[in-house]
Amino acid sequence: KPKDQIHTSHFAFACEPDWVINDSVAFLQERNLPCRNFLNDAAEGPMVFAWMPAVSIYFDDADGHSLEFIGVLPGDSRPEKGIITYDAWVDLQPAK
Repeated sequence: KPKDQIHTSHFAFACEPDWVINDSVAFLQERNLPCRNFLNDAAEGPMVFAWMPAVSIYFDDADGHSLEFIGVLPGDSRPEKGIITYDAWVDLQPAK
């Protein structure tokens, strides 16, 4: 269909969190797929939804659908933290 006739949607793909953190950006870049975080603030690194907690990265398909790789993280949710970088999430975790 012509692009103006496509009703775009959002699709999320459950992934291992370690893959999202360590490999997803390179995977997308190798395929010339620009990625973005939820905030769309020009940072290409995955971000954490602290209320879940889950780490994710976004990209678009050729038809303009918003696609997401998301991985649920271990640990307790921290809804008061909102959306934060993965490094900030790690800093919130108790020392082992």
